[in-house]
Amino acid sequence: MSALSMEPTFLPLQVERGTQRLLWTRTAIRRLTASGLLDAERYELLDGELIEKMKNLPHTLVLTALLEWVAQHFSRHWQSEAPINVALDENETNAPEPDLTILTRPLRELTGFPAPQDIALLIEIADSTLRRDLGSKARRYAAARIREYWVVDVENRKLHVHREPSGDVWASITVLDETQTIAPLVKPKAAVALNELFPTQAA
Repeated sequence: MSALSMEPTFLPLQVERGTQRLLWTRTAIRRLTASGLLDAERYELLDGELIEKMKNLPHTLVLTALLEWVAQHFSRHWQSEAPINVALDENETNAPEPDLTILTRPLRELTGFPAPQDIALLIEIADSTLRRDLGSKARRYAAARIREYWVVDVENRKLHVHREPSGDVWASITVLDETQTIAPLVKPKAAVALNELFPTQAA
């Protein structure tokens, strides 16, 4: 039997009569990565599906600007493009990897990937992923009671600010344009001008 067919490689999910969708788990991904059958750095596990992480130049430019901001204001209280440990379901079919995670304490003090109580702010950069970042990811982050969640909409040059999680929704959602400034709840003096995040527009 091949490694791809071994339990718990996937969990069957009945989606309609006579059909099944296969759900991957974090345990299965770890085993496939260890066996060399999967390059986990290329994928993110969401709702049991492996989503390829696509990065283009605008995404990279925005992330670089954000990293300059966090280096100035948050010292070692952050991680980039790394998993967070949110208990989204008992079957472990989610392992999100936000573009940027601002922590409540230095990363080196953690004994594992950050859990909700360790997270002050999550940031996703959306170029081709806006619908998912504002939809399924936003709901799951709210359900995990992440205190603040930003989505950088690269194409429309806007920032979606989510606060006050309640159930799987956010009681407060504000959309800012590139002329505005924002600071996270965890550090009100760490303001960032949004026009400094977005790539320069061609004339």
